[in-house]
Amino acid sequence: MSTEASPLSRSFGGRAVTGAVWLSLVTVANGLIGATVSIFLARRLGPGPIGVYALAIAASDLAALAVTWGIDTFLVQAREDSRPQFGTALTLALLLSGAFFLISVALAAVLVLVLHRQPLLALLVLGLAVQRTFLLTGTCYGALLQRRFQFGWLAVIQIVMGVVEHLAAVAVALAGGGALALLARDVLDPLGLLVGARLVSRRPYRLAWDRGAARAMRRFGLAIFAGQTGDLSVHKLDSAILGATWGTGELAFYEESFKLADVARRAAQPALSQVALTTYARLAGEPRRRSAIFQVIQALGVRLLLPFLLALLLLPRPLILLLFGSQWLGAVPIVRAFAGYAVLVPLFEHVRQLLLSQGAAAAVARARIVQLLVFLACLGLLLPRWGGEGAALAVGAGVGSALLVAGLAARRFSDGVSVLRKTYLSPLVASGAAALAVLWPAAQQPAPVRLAGMCLVYAAVLVAMDRKPLRAAWARKRAGKPLLL
Repeated sequence: MSTEASPLSRSFGGRAVTGAVWLSLVTVANGLIGATVSIFLARRLGPGPIGVYALAIAASDLAALAVTWGIDTFLVQAREDSRPQFGTALTLALLLSGAFFLISVALAAVLVLVLHRQPLLALLVLGLAVQRTFLLTGTCYGALLQRRFQFGWLAVIQIVMGVVEHLAAVAVALAGGGALALLARDVLDPLGLLVGARLVSRRPYRLAWDRGAARAMRRFGLAIFAGQTGDLSVHKLDSAILGATWGTGELAFYEESFKLADVARRAAQPALSQVALTTYARLAGEPRRRSAIFQVIQALGVRLLLPFLLALLLLPRPLILLLFGSQWLGAVPIVRAFAGYAVLVPLFEHVRQLLLSQGAAAAVARARIVQLLVFLACLGLLLPRWGGEGAALAVGAGVGSALLVAGLAARRFSDGVSVLRKTYLSPLVASGAAALAVLWPAAQQPAPVRLAGMCLVYAAVLVAMDRKPLRAAWARKRAGKPLLL
């Protein structure tokens, strides 16, 4: 059995931070491109086609929960990488893809023949089934690059495919393709990952079936499947119920609000998720180094997320007018309601990856179950009266409860008191000062000036409060010492 060699010339901390920086920069660049294209598509297509596609996504994502077994996560956290194990992962991914395609065919038939929806909705559901096949196999190859700390190559694949998929979406929209422009973008993304990661990894696409590996994946997958219950409450069940009860118009406002709020998660995802999982899995036997790296990445995430939270809470109307135009002003209260989700979900994903890397999938499952229960209770109370705004508040409440449960479970893997003190105090004080800077001269200054002032005040207060750790880090760098353990 051949195993992967992994000589590490630098510290895990250095490699983790470098990978996080590379992927975060690329994600920001991709996010800027994607935001520009999304604005164009929102103005070009309008709420109608976007609402139809959102309903197709919601139906497809609900069905996809049955085939979400976390195969890529299993490959990343496995102690070794063998070719029979990888071939078994590819085989299982194809089996799950086939099952999902059959589910999608039945779902499309129900939408057209029973619920009398337009045939375009069924076509979109089937197209998303093809996208799921590329996703399940492509993430297996992406896991190989993560294991090898080849985050630079992952960054290259992401930026190249980001440009290609967005150009394709614009071309289809200009040709009058409507919602098919959104489908083209979503299909090309995982296809690019599959092709690019396959070429970089030089691992042939060869199927295999190792009984031991299959049993291990099944056990891990069942725990992940149980943990997916919380995903029902993060932009799946909420969208489906909202679209069915309030119509595709309200759902379109909800979708665009979610995309705006989700920018923070997408920007923070490489640092708080991909790099973190690989690093923590390798440091399973070194709790001191693992805890130090966890604190640094968590602190970085909190400091980057809070200004975004303030912008969503205090300046949603100017953002909507600037980005999408007056036809989307109905999304303003939903954007504000999504502010809690925007800051909580990246932090939960980081804690979740810490737990998964240490084999604590059961703790993640418990957090997800609590998340679903809280979400359902809040959704039942808030959605009938407030529509998309109520659904967004329910999503945020669910994520907050999951973060609380997961954080308590993660205390044995990190210094919880130190994390609380070092991570949250200074950015919270800086956020309060920034909020005052926005609200105090509100009647005299235009929104762009208020936004710029908020960011400047936040940065100044944050640097002032964090000056000691910043000086210590600079001294270690000048002395040629690693920034982390």
